[in-house]
Amino acid sequence: MLEYVDDSLAMDQDDRLQKVFYAIVFLFHFEKFMKSKKPSLLHDGFCAVAGVLALSIAAVAQAADPVAAIDRAFVGKVSQGGRFEVEAGELAQTKSASQDVKDFAAKDVADHNQVNAELQSIASAQGLPLAPKLNRKFQKKLASLAASSGASFDRAYVSSMSKIHIKDEDIFAKEAADAASPDWKAFAAKTDGIVRGHIVALYALQARLN
Repeated sequence: MLEYVDDSLAMDQDDRLQKVFYAIVFLFHFEKFMKSKKPSLLHDGFCAVAGVLALSIAAVAQAADPVAAIDRAFVGKVSQGGRFEVEAGELAQTKSASQDVKDFAAKDVADHNQVNAELQSIASAQGLPLAPKLNRKFQKKLASLAASSGASFDRAYVSSMSKIHIKDEDIFAKEAADAASPDWKAFAAKTDGIVRGHIVALYALQARLN
């Protein structure tokens, strides 16, 4: 599932963790300095100050990142998957040898453009950045599709779409059940229905191609 992760979200989280780590290191060394000066009174005073500072750090981190971890991870995954489906679908409309595949691709692109727009709207309202392009793994997947053509492309495209839709359906169903934010819960529940419809269409499409 790591292939779905939005790189920009991962970097934001790493940056916050790094800042907290530096604060803890500072507190550790400052305590050693204070103990070397006046072991008893200053140490007790330091412990009280350190406790307040630790709570302040936690409060600041929570205020700076009000989005729950489960929702943040969900957005990172589906933003990449949705972008890939649109770009792969656009590719299919020019490279496919099958009108059935082209018709599915057009429907997939239209649906996921709408889903992606709604995802962007909710993410922006919550201050969540989305990566401006596909991550490396999805770029490789798209390049692999682009290297094929005709019937070979159709088989590769339908196989890829089947796999990603099955993964997506699990992700959306889980978020619909477990999301911390009611906005993401509603979005996931609605989109899960769309994805399940695509899975049914893909099964029928695979049967016709075979």
